[in-house]
Amino acid sequence: MKNELSQEIGKRIQKFRQAQNLTQEYVAEQLDITTKYYASTERGEKQLSLEKLLSLLRILDVTANDLFPINEETAVIDRESYNNKIKDILNEFETADQYVTAIIILKAIREMNR
Repeated sequence: MKNELSQEIGKRIQKFRQAQNLTQEYVAEQLDITTKYYASTERGEKQLSLEKLLSLLRILDVTANDLFPINEETAVIDRESYNNKIKDILNEFETADQYVTAIIILKAIREMNR
């Protein structure tokens, strides 16, 4: 499921990028990552950090709801997958400042989607 979800999100990222007539090179440069890494996110092979993901939403002029495929049939599975990803990211943090920043960002996302 994780791979399928990553691939679906990657396809959506690609669709929104192309709709804006942006190149992979341009988006990668804006995100300060390599074009190769960015292309792998569109294929669902790699995932962006939360900070880079928020920047990508701004670059593509889309919301988190646009990007993440949640519907009634898949909401429980998708939310579990998202929750696990968030836990994985949080486990990588080494300082309290990183946790505080993540909480602020997550709260901001929640407010954007209300």
